[in-house]
Amino acid sequence: MRLQIFRNQEDIFNKSTDAIYVVLTKSDLLNCAVEQEVPRAIEFLEQNYFMGFIASLKDVCKKNSINNGKLTIEPFTLGSIYLKDFAISMIDQL
Repeated sequence: MRLQIFRNQEDIFNKSTDAIYVVLTKSDLLNCAVEQEVPRAIEFLEQNYFMGFIASLKDVCKKNSINNGKLTIEPFTLGSIYLKDFAISMIDQL
């Protein structure tokens, strides 16, 4: 399987690409310790219909020797948002 969005741009992931990162946002919702976030993020992606996407990216990494053929998953969260109620009320007013 190939990444269809780049099918007409064969050299977009050439040797000048150092790494491909998948950033999983809202990782605070994974409900696990910080040291368990990466394995839990991978598990989430594998169990929630993203396997084709992840497999395609891994193939691109291997084919182009990107990051030693490995795909990097990075959990990310903003954490607690101060003034959350204020921000929500401002959005509701738009």
